[in-house]
Amino acid sequence: MLLTGGTPLSVDAKNLQVLATPVNYATDMGIHKYKIKACVKVEGVLTNCRDSAVGQITVSDPCVSTVPIA
Repeated sequence: MLLTGGTPLSVDAKNLQVLATPVNYATDMGIHKYKIKACVKVEGVLTNCRDSAVGQITVSDPCVSTVPIA
């Protein structure tokens, strides 16, 4: 599977989740759209590729929603 989007994304296929891994919160926060591309590999060649519908993921500021434990 291949994800395309505006921030580093990954797929947790076991739990059916799309996860965001922001590198820079200043530039990666916000709503990002993505598509999942799935292909079949036959003799080393990707074939029969299909794109999913466009999804979106929201990257929020963890400092706003996190309570530090002192």
